Amino acid sequence: MITLKYFLRLTLLINLMAHGAYAQNEGNFFTPSPSGITKNLRTDYGVDNSFSTDDSQKLQRAINDISNVGGGTIVIPKGNYSFAKIAMKSNIRLAIDAGVTIRPTSVASGNYTIFDMGNHQKSTIKNVSIEGVNGQFKVDLRHVTNNRVFVFTFSRVHNFKVSNFYIYDKNTLFQSLGFGHTTVNGIHYVPNKGLIKNGHAHNTHYGYGLVQVQAGKNILFKNISGSGGVALRLESGWSVMNKIQPASLTPKINNIYGQNVRCTNGQAAVFLMPHTIDQGYINVDNVTSHACEYAVKTEKGWVNQNLYAGLGLTEGSFSSQSIISNIRATYGNTAEVRAIMQRFIPCGLRSQIGPTGDGGEMNIAPAIAPVGDFAAGLWRGDQPNDRGSYTIRYSNIQSVGFLNGVPDVMDGDYCDYEHCPINVWVPSDARGTIGQCGTTSNVF
Repeated sequence: MITLKYFLRLTLLINLMAHGAYAQNEGNFFTPSPSGITKNLRTDYGVDNSFSTDDSQKLQRAINDISNVGGGTIVIPKGNYSFAKIAMKSNIRLAIDAGVTIRPTSVASGNYTIFDMGNHQKSTIKNVSIEGVNGQFKVDLRHVTNNRVFVFTFSRVHNFKVSNFYIYDKNTLFQSLGFGHTTVNGIHYVPNKGLIKNGHAHNTHYGYGLVQVQAGKNILFKNISGSGGVALRLESGWSVMNKIQPASLTPKINNIYGQNVRCTNGQAAVFLMPHTIDQGYINVDNVTSHACEYAVKTEKGWVNQNLYAGLGLTEGSFSSQSIISNIRATYGNTAEVRAIMQRFIPCGLRSQIGPTGDGGEMNIAPAIAPVGDFAAGLWRGDQPNDRGSYTIRYSNIQSVGFLNGVPDVMDGDYCDYEHCPINVWVPSDARGTIGQCGTTSNVF
């Protein structure tokens, strides 16, 4: 006799096999364009390999020249470079030597990016890539005076790739790779069909990290990692769009795949927060963390009524078919833990809660659990299954080094430790709970 639970497990396995096979094929996410001509940034455009020289105009001229004749490759040989506000164009491949170090050119104020793909373009840019050759090229943010910097931004772009890069950060304000939308004549365009591969960011901000996708579809993130913050954050901030546009035109997060996503000494490897948009399908396989708040963390949809009162916005969600599988979390006491999460730290570990960092957003503290599942239960004063709740299907969770009794999946219902000799802040809507940890029903 086939039980319901067996049927659900079988269905999940079939979904994992089907979607996993799709995600393993990088060709579904990026197709290289014809080779075209090749130019060398140093020998053909006279770059001098000094950080003190702004090389942006020369690189932009090379991009424009080659795009105008149908496309090709720009070789950036070993050396030091300073770039900012580089607008990528269709049919351009940047081949960056592993001996390259890039620093952002000084920008006095405002938000800025080093490499942009498609922001405010009048037409979609296509077939574009930035690739490290013979290893990872380096991006060094440790010397910036204006910390409102992105390394790569993506919006109106189709068929793109960024691979083989290592970012040295110093808790700058934004994520290194930012995915969003651009609006032209009332139509929203999002990054579509892309591959991000073999990338790492070191010492990123708790509230940001390596990647944040606010809008995008059909993108694979493969072999990415971060120390500090979040490696793969799927969180939309385009809240008002859900009010002023039909749902079919709202810029969304959909068909996002991840393989081998890692976090060290940070918040999480994977984080989901839909805000006010009903997002699409997510499939992430092989998630690992060492000394992170969680390996995977999800939060309910949420409307900031202080900003959007009276607009009729509703809480968003993610597709109930979404899957995160093969999660392995290793305990450590150098995680980045936000104040609202510290009530889940067991009594015997609270003496290890250390100083605040990143402007007071977090403390260096013990890791909490492999998964923080706050997408369905009590959270921010909501009741279970209120609007904004959603279910992510988890499979094969491994816990290494955590105290006995710490669940693989920590939820927001009645799972905290309020009566400890060392007290931490507990939100008013979570006080007086029984201190027992339940088991979520979406683990297969």
